[in-house]
Amino acid sequence: MTRIRRRSMIAMAGLALPGAWLAGAAAQPTAQPAAPFEISIGKTDAPLTVVKYHSLSCGVCQRFAMEVMPRVKADYIKKGLVRFVYRDFPLDRVALVAHALARCAGPDRAPAFIAVIYREKEAWAHAADPLPVLESIGLVGGMSREEFAKCRADDALVNAIIQQRLDGTRLHQVDSTPTFVIGDKVHSGFLSYEEFARAVDAKLPRR
Repeated sequence: MTRIRRRSMIAMAGLALPGAWLAGAAAQPTAQPAAPFEISIGKTDAPLTVVKYHSLSCGVCQRFAMEVMPRVKADYIKKGLVRFVYRDFPLDRVALVAHALARCAGPDRAPAFIAVIYREKEAWAHAADPLPVLESIGLVGGMSREEFAKCRADDALVNAIIQQRLDGTRLHQVDSTPTFVIGDKVHSGFLSYEEFARAVDAKLPRR
């Protein structure tokens, strides 16, 4: 579990980004999670919605994505039992760029971009300059260099991502990643498949 520190994102080590990228950190939380669109997989009428607050630079989030998520997809999402929603909670400025990249892919492709960004995390998250690695992920996914540059310069998008992080803290008291909201229960930290399944089964209608 990666716990955030109580300091401004401006002070976090990482990329030299325009000040407007971080201006949203001073905004007031909104009534609903702010984002241009919701990133989700699964049927919209699934009986249970699971929300994952995550940071793409978080190693524990990556572990869940790589070890647990394939079974969750097979056993719950593809069977129409769960709708899985990703909520942005970047822990540093490098993650902020990665979250922006995933959102610039659009609602249909964003989940696949998230999966690839997690898979390639060690290549970009600890790089001296992560931008070329993230750009290459975008290129492989069909995004042009011009589109990637436009994405990084989209202050409104980045402010919305930061706002969603603020809303996560207000709505669900999120202070670490990953944090899962399963029904009305909040679970902080890594969940094994067995732990996830128990939490989900307890909230699903009797079958």
